[in-house]
Amino acid sequence: MKIALAARLLVPIAVHGNLLLDGSFEPRTPAIPDVFSNANPRLRYINPAVPATLGAWNATGNYHVDLMGTGYLDAGNNTWNTAYDGGQYLYISDSYPLYAGAISQTVGLTGGLAYRLTFAQTDFPNQWENGSGWVQVTVTAGAYSVSQSFDSGNVSNGGAGDWILRTLDFTLPGPSDPATTTVTFASRIGNPGIIDAVNLEAVAVPEAGTGVAAALLSLPLVWRTLRRRVG
Repeated sequence: MKIALAARLLVPIAVHGNLLLDGSFEPRTPAIPDVFSNANPRLRYINPAVPATLGAWNATGNYHVDLMGTGYLDAGNNTWNTAYDGGQYLYISDSYPLYAGAISQTVGLTGGLAYRLTFAQTDFPNQWENGSGWVQVTVTAGAYSVSQSFDSGNVSNGGAGDWILRTLDFTLPGPSDPATTTVTFASRIGNPGIIDAVNLEAVAVPEAGTGVAAALLSLPLVWRTLRRRVG
């Protein structure tokens, strides 16, 4: 029982709420409307054109990113995705062979701590990229950088609708001082991406013999003591 409890306690657990703002892309800040906007419009943001901000996010690539309303109907009469969280999600566009979209947000994190970044990813209607989507996630803090790419892999057989939950774990090096950290999501030339529900939390691994871990590991002894007194 002690071993089982210790094993469970070594699993990272979230200790804070979302450290990023507007993770579900709900604010409808002014933007350039798509020509095919309907009851669930598509709003376009281009860097360095104005506006280039989506709530707390900045459009930082050299191509547009689009705020998509649930059920958007495009020019090819394809109905796009239902949002994973809320009523909107983000399409990070690209244009072969020169351009790729990106968004970023800067947040103050603490050096020496572990963090977990999660987000939802999906694919496209059949008209786009055979349904497949791709996104590159990068976290930078000074000289520190960690990056990972995620391919949606046609999660719904070339159609839009299903979402995959993605995870990127990282630990900021250095002293326990606040560090300016930038989180970036980018498409690549030839591969746009769709994301929603971005969440960043600090995680902790309780050490055996201390704090909660020590208390839980002592439960068998407490139980035996109580049984003796009752008996």
